[in-house]
Amino acid sequence: MDGGLLTVLFQPPDDHSSYLEIADLDSTASSGSQAIGDEAKFEKVAFNKEDAIILAGSQSERLFGSDSVRACVHRVRRPDWPDSSNRLSMAIFLRLQKRT
Repeated sequence: MDGGLLTVLFQPPDDHSSYLEIADLDSTASSGSQAIGDEAKFEKVAFNKEDAIILAGSQSERLFGSDSVRACVHRVRRPDWPDSSNRLSMAIFLRLQKRT
Protein backbone atom coordinates (compact mmCIF):
# COMPACT_ATOMS: atom_id res chain seq x y z
CA MET A 1 0.00 0.00 0.00
CA ASP A 2 1.16 3.51 -0.66
CA GLY A 3 1.55 5.96 2.20
CA GLY A 4 -0.10 8.95 0.54
CA LEU A 5 -3.70 10.02 0.03
CA LEU A 6 -4.15 8.61 -3.50
CA THR A 7 -2.13 6.95 -6.23
CA VAL A 8 -3.26 7.47 -9.83
CA LEU A 9 -1.97 5.00 -12.45
CA PHE A 10 -1.93 5.45 -16.23
CA GLN A 11 -0.72 3.31 -19.12
CA PRO A 12 -0.37 4.12 -22.82
CA PRO A 13 -3.67 3.58 -24.68
CA ASP A 14 -2.14 0.93 -26.97
CA ASP A 15 -0.86 -1.22 -24.08
CA HIS A 16 -3.66 -3.38 -22.65
CA SER A 17 -1.40 -5.64 -20.63
CA SER A 18 -1.39 -5.14 -16.90
CA TYR A 19 0.84 -6.42 -14.19
CA LEU A 20 -1.05 -4.66 -11.41
CA GLU A 21 -2.58 -6.97 -8.80
CA ILE A 22 -4.90 -5.91 -5.95
CA ALA A 23 -5.17 -7.82 -2.66
CA ASP A 24 -8.53 -9.36 -1.84
CA LEU A 25 -8.82 -8.00 1.72
CA ASP A 26 -11.61 -10.49 2.50
CA SER A 27 -9.06 -13.29 2.07
CA THR A 28 -7.04 -12.23 5.13
CA ALA A 29 -7.61 -10.96 8.65
CA SER A 30 -4.19 -9.30 8.70
CA SER A 31 -3.58 -5.59 8.67
CA GLY A 32 -0.53 -3.80 7.39
CA SER A 33 0.89 -4.09 3.92
CA GLN A 34 3.54 -6.74 4.63
CA ALA A 35 1.24 -9.10 6.55
CA ILE A 36 -1.54 -8.76 3.97
CA GLY A 37 0.94 -9.29 1.13
CA ASP A 38 2.10 -12.54 2.70
CA GLU A 39 -1.41 -13.95 3.26
CA ALA A 40 -3.95 -12.43 0.86
CA LYS A 41 -5.08 -13.67 -2.53
CA PHE A 42 -4.30 -11.16 -5.29
CA GLU A 43 -6.47 -10.40 -8.31
CA LYS A 44 -5.07 -9.12 -11.62
CA VAL A 45 -6.43 -5.72 -12.71
CA ALA A 46 -6.92 -5.07 -16.42
CA PHE A 47 -6.28 -1.65 -17.92
CA ASN A 48 -8.60 -0.56 -20.70
CA LYS A 49 -7.89 2.15 -23.25
CA GLU A 50 -7.60 5.58 -21.62
CA ASP A 51 -8.25 4.25 -18.11
CA ALA A 52 -6.86 5.77 -14.96
CA ILE A 53 -6.83 3.59 -11.87
CA ILE A 54 -7.07 5.38 -8.52
CA LEU A 55 -5.85 3.60 -5.40
CA ALA A 56 -6.53 4.81 -1.86
CA GLY A 57 -3.42 5.16 0.28
CA SER A 58 -2.93 4.95 4.03
CA GLN A 59 -3.57 8.70 4.46
CA SER A 60 -7.09 8.18 3.02
CA GLU A 61 -7.73 5.43 5.53
CA ARG A 62 -6.58 7.64 8.43
CA LEU A 63 -8.49 10.70 7.14
CA PHE A 64 -11.85 9.02 6.47
CA GLY A 65 -11.61 6.05 8.87
CA SER A 66 -11.05 2.41 8.01
CA ASP A 67 -14.82 1.79 8.16
CA SER A 68 -15.19 4.08 5.12
CA VAL A 69 -11.94 3.66 3.16
CA ARG A 70 -9.37 0.86 3.20
CA ALA A 71 -5.91 1.51 1.83
CA CYS A 72 -5.33 -0.54 -1.30
CA VAL A 73 -2.70 -3.24 -0.92
CA HIS A 74 -1.29 -3.91 -4.36
CA ARG A 75 1.75 -5.18 -6.18
CA VAL A 76 3.14 -4.99 -9.71
CA ARG A 77 4.45 -8.20 -11.20
CA ARG A 78 7.41 -8.25 -13.53
CA PRO A 79 6.48 -9.04 -17.14
CA ASP A 80 7.19 -12.58 -18.32
CA TRP A 81 8.74 -11.65 -21.64
CA PRO A 82 12.56 -11.62 -21.97
CA ASP A 83 12.90 -7.87 -22.59
CA SER A 84 10.82 -6.29 -19.82
CA SER A 85 12.18 -2.82 -20.57
CA ASN A 86 9.21 -2.24 -22.93
CA ARG A 87 6.72 -1.88 -20.05
CA LEU A 88 5.56 1.70 -19.58
CA SER A 89 3.26 3.11 -16.94
CA MET A 90 2.98 6.37 -15.04
CA ALA A 91 2.03 6.96 -11.42
CA ILE A 92 1.07 10.15 -9.63
CA PHE A 93 1.34 10.05 -5.85
CA LEU A 94 -0.81 12.55 -3.92
CA ARG A 95 0.20 13.17 -0.33
CA LEU A 96 -1.10 15.58 2.31
CA GLN A 97 1.48 17.71 4.07
CA LYS A 98 1.20 18.77 7.69
CA ARG A 99 1.09 22.52 8.27
CA THR A 100 2.99 23.92 11.19
